[in-house]
Amino acid sequence: MTPRGRLDITFPSLFRGVVFCLAELFGIQLSEIPGEDDENTLPCLSVRTGFDLTLRSLGFEPGSGILMTDINIPDMFSIVAAHQLVIIPLPVNKHTLGISMKHLEASITPGTKAILITHLFGAIMDIDAVVKSAKLRNLIVIEDCAQAFNGVYKGHPQTDVVMFSFGLIKTNTSVTGALLRFDNRELHNEVKMLNDQLPVQHTYIYLKKLLKAIAIQAITLKFFYTLLYNYSRIAGKNIDVLLGSFTRGFPGEDVMSKIRFRQCVANLRLMRMRIHNFSIDRISLRKAVAENIVRMIP
Repeated sequence: MTPRGRLDITFPSLFRGVVFCLAELFGIQLSEIPGEDDENTLPCLSVRTGFDLTLRSLGFEPGSGILMTDINIPDMFSIVAAHQLVIIPLPVNKHTLGISMKHLEASITPGTKAILITHLFGAIMDIDAVVKSAKLRNLIVIEDCAQAFNGVYKGHPQTDVVMFSFGLIKTNTSVTGALLRFDNRELHNEVKMLNDQLPVQHTYIYLKKLLKAIAIQAITLKFFYTLLYNYSRIAGKNIDVLLGSFTRGFPGEDVMSKIRFRQCVANLRLMRMRIHNFSIDRISLRKAVAENIVRMIP
C-alpha cells in the first residue's frame, strides 16, 4: 500500500531538529540562526498564536464583527469567540475558492472591524477587489496563508497582516511554527511586544513533537504503512482517522491555553533554517505531478 501523503520534511531535517533540542537542553552553543527576522516579520508558535496576538493588539470592543471565510479550522472561530467578537461568515465559491464581492459588501456593517481572508488548499485567490473594498471602509485586513506557502507569494501589499504556517502537515513544515508579515508598523510593534511577554514553550514539548513526526514518517514508509493498513482492517479501524489523530496541532479542548507560548530556540532555529533553504522548484515539481495525475483521469 502507498500512503496518500507524507509530511513535507526529510528524516535528516527532523534529526537536525532533535540535535537542536538536545543542544538547547544541555546548554551547548550552536552557530547563528540563519534568516534573522526583518523589521516586517515576526515568528510565532503557530498561526493560531499570531491571530490571537493580532486580535489582542487591535483591542476591538466586544460585539465587533469579523468577516471570515466560512471554511476554516474550528480553532480560528474559537479564537474569535474568545475575544467576544462576532463572526460574519463569507461563503467560499467551491469552484473558484474565491469570495463574492456582492456578498462581501452586503455583509459589512458599521460594527465590522476586520476581515480574515483564508487561502484554501494551496490556491491563492485574487483579493485585489476584496482588499480595496475593505480599505475603503477602514477595515483591518488579515490574510491567512497557512495552506498557501510557496516561497514566492508574500501576501497582498496592502494587507495589514499575512500569516504563514509551518505546522506539522504544512508545506515546508518545521513541525511547529508560523511567520507573520506586517504592512502595519504600529501593529507589528504591538504584536511583537505581546509575543515577547509569552512564556517559552518547553524544549521537551518540541522534542516530543519531533519524535512523533519521525514516527509518522516511518509509519508512512510503504512497508510499515502496508502493515498498519492491514492491522487497521483486521481491527475494524479507519486508517485515515488513526493517522489523523496523530497530526492535530493542538488536540483537545481549551485552545487558548495551548497557543499562548513562544517558540523554543530549537523550534525557531529549525523553522528559520527550513525557510532559508526552501526551493520553489519543489512546488513546481509537485504541481507537475498533480497535473499528470489529473490528465490520466478518464
